[in-house]
Amino acid sequence: MTGTGTGAGFGHALGLSRALTGLPVAPLVERYGELVAAQQGLGIGHLGELLVPPGGRLRVLDGIFAVEGPGRRHHVGAAALRGPVAARAGARGAALVERLAGIQERDPAALRRILLYQLVQLLHDHPRGDRAETATALGVDPAEAAALAQAAAGRARLDAAGRAAAEGLEDAWAQGRIRAAALCAAALPPAGGDRPLADRLAGIAARVRGADALLDEARDHEDRGEREEAAARYGQAARLAWDCPRAVRGLVRTHAPTHGRLTATLTPTCVELRSLPAADEPAASGSAGPAATQGPATAPGPTETEGAASWRVVRLTRGEPLTVPLTEIPGDLATGPVTDPDAPLGRQVRYVALPRDIPPTRTATGTPPDTAAPTPDRGSAARGAATAGGAAHGATTAGGAIPASRTDGGPAGARASAATASGTPTDGRTGPAATAAGEAGPLVSAVLLVAPEVAELVLADGRARIEASWLRPAGAVGVEVTVTRPDGRPVPHGSLIPGFTAAGAVVHDPGGHALQDAGHRTASVGADAFGTGNAGTAGASPVADPPAGDGARPGADAGAGREGVRVDSVAPGPYAVRVRARYAGPRGEVLSLGTEGEVSVHAWPEPVRSLAARARDGGGLQLSWTGAEGADVRIVQWRGDAPAEGAELAAAGLPPALPWVDAAGAADPPPGTLATVTAVAVLGERALAGPSTAVEAPRPVAGLTAHRTAAGRARIAFDWPEDAGRVVVAAAPGAGSGESTEHPVVRAVFLREGLELPVGPDAVRITAYAAPRSSLATVAAPGDAGQVLLPADVAIAYRVLPGQRRMLRRGPCVLRVTLLAPGGDPGAGLPDFVLVAGAGGGTARPHRPADGVELCRVTGSELAAALTVERQIVPQPPAAGPYAVRGFLLGGRAASVRLDEPSLTSLVVR
Repeated sequence: MTGTGTGAGFGHALGLSRALTGLPVAPLVERYGELVAAQQGLGIGHLGELLVPPGGRLRVLDGIFAVEGPGRRHHVGAAALRGPVAARAGARGAALVERLAGIQERDPAALRRILLYQLVQLLHDHPRGDRAETATALGVDPAEAAALAQAAAGRARLDAAGRAAAEGLEDAWAQGRIRAAALCAAALPPAGGDRPLADRLAGIAARVRGADALLDEARDHEDRGEREEAAARYGQAARLAWDCPRAVRGLVRTHAPTHGRLTATLTPTCVELRSLPAADEPAASGSAGPAATQGPATAPGPTETEGAASWRVVRLTRGEPLTVPLTEIPGDLATGPVTDPDAPLGRQVRYVALPRDIPPTRTATGTPPDTAAPTPDRGSAARGAATAGGAAHGATTAGGAIPASRTDGGPAGARASAATASGTPTDGRTGPAATAAGEAGPLVSAVLLVAPEVAELVLADGRARIEASWLRPAGAVGVEVTVTRPDGRPVPHGSLIPGFTAAGAVVHDPGGHALQDAGHRTASVGADAFGTGNAGTAGASPVADPPAGDGARPGADAGAGREGVRVDSVAPGPYAVRVRARYAGPRGEVLSLGTEGEVSVHAWPEPVRSLAARARDGGGLQLSWTGAEGADVRIVQWRGDAPAEGAELAAAGLPPALPWVDAAGAADPPPGTLATVTAVAVLGERALAGPSTAVEAPRPVAGLTAHRTAAGRARIAFDWPEDAGRVVVAAAPGAGSGESTEHPVVRAVFLREGLELPVGPDAVRITAYAAPRSSLATVAAPGDAGQVLLPADVAIAYRVLPGQRRMLRRGPCVLRVTLLAPGGDPGAGLPDFVLVAGAGGGTARPHRPADGVELCRVTGSELAAALTVERQIVPQPPAAGPYAVRGFLLGGRAASVRLDEPSLTSLVVR
């Protein structure tokens, strides 16, 4: 940076007395970066373009005026901003205009200061920025363009670092980041005639001197072993400059929890911070120390530990150098829990809650009340600002700057300066005395390893198998899974399976099962990590992490997702499963404490290897299976699709066993059944799905009859069943041996033509049933309701033979009756044969036995014995001439024995 201040003659040269005593070096407005971003979003080079109408010009040297013509200028105040300026800006610029109006209302000089700062920067960036026409091109009224360009040329130019410091100075001051504000001040040129900036630098320098003096005193007390006094000084220094690593780390090192506790609870997405009164100190658990917890919070609701105190929470990360700025966590413990979603994964952190000490604000004239008079010279402000960078490291500044340890007459003066700047008691009191005076003591949490546990751990057992699945937390680079036998020996497991979910339903809450034993921790805090002087937790490795950048955050997406493992070939018994999340740490991977659950592997039945079905003689089915040794086999039918063979099931969830299947496998499915049945092996509470097969029981037909019509043929009749498109008629040997012959019958043909089938001479069993609906199902043989036995073909033939001639006359006619049995055995119960003459004689032929007179009878036993019987037909009076006769079968098996009749013309007795 080069150049000098504009000097006292600037206003005189303009002819505007006291209009501008010096161009601003910094805008001195909070959140200036947001203003610039909104301005760039509207596409304007500086905020003045928003304040003047099209074609108008801007005046800024003696106030903000919009010039629209000769003698027509209008002051731009808050009312104008909310009126015509807002109307011109429209909806896009409404938010920016409203904020500018608020700035103007709070400080009438602030907006003009911002405009001058922006115009000077634009002139410095232009190669011809010292020319009046350049200022005119920026929209400045020609009456002021030359003066502004001349003044800007004489003002110190800011490089990129200087501009960043100038624009961030007020944010650092308003947020209480005094060390950061001092670093910004050290990067700025002399304030010159910029009185508000000079006042601000003086206030910063006063606080820096006060903090440095308190740090020196605190170190002296600490060296003498006076930890309480040291903690008091460190606490006061932290209130003056909370972003001072020396103050905060010293406070952590010497702090004793006399006013309350700060608990840090690790959740899957953040670290949750709560304040507890000193009397309420639960035995918390966590990564390290009693006040750091891991899992669900054990602390009660928000507690205002020190009355109505307002708290600032700061995070310290193990291994970070002192040059790294401390991180402030948004929120206030006084209003409830504070969350830190950006805690670095794989790192050990600690939190400090400091009572807020708000820096004094500027008045309407831009002068801080605590530093209004007298104003120190530029050298004093520069020295105070320059010490800020070295004070952060505990060093003095270069170039002969005043040592921070003995500014303003030594420690006593430093204490007085610190008390004045911070508003705290000047006697260094802490504890009850300080609280009574209205000063709240700081709160410090224990060390916490930011390593969230896996969530939703699910454990399940299977047949000689363990399944485990979980939800890996975001940011974890992997997991470590340990499965332990009942005797404590580890069990090898397979690789991680992405997207895997265990088949069980027992979810182990990681909060309730998180391991708490310190002996399994991978790291703890050493004396150099946070400056606490602790040697680490018992059983932990006190290895310090080297400086490194922030790790992954709990909200990161890397590594998140459900996964799991399978452990096969395990014997029945209890097993322990422990899952630890792995995170990338500064010195390699870091493991979480772990989530643990127990699972018992139970005995499972042997599977059913095969299942077969066949039609059983006499109706129904016979099911047979192999396997399932030592287990019960249950035949079930599923409502939906059957599970895959070998699927592991809970016996309590199985469908009930089919009532029409007995323990031996004999099945009598109800007519109309079409089902897929499964053989399930059951042992205690566990079951294995076996093979399945389809079975069907067709509906039998009603009214089935069969009778022989001619040699080897039979006519079949039945009632056609409803909802059946086809009927199957099967003919099987009556003796039970031989294959069945099936004849599909279509309804339309059956109703039109009937049904006649070749059946042969032997006895035949006729079965008729509705055609099966599935070609893959095993069809059950119908019962007696759909069967009829057609006996073997047995016929009785008769002939009426003319009598023999004797001399000139013919003898009586002869009746020949013959038993025909092509199958061999005619069977018992043959009917009797009777020959009947028509009533009254003549040619009237009888149609039934009762229509005439019985001429002769041949019994069934006679036919069975002789096979052929001949009888003379004795004419019956009063027949005097030829008369018709006919034979009939009566009794016994008359319905099943075929009567072989001759031609009716031959049945005449003469």
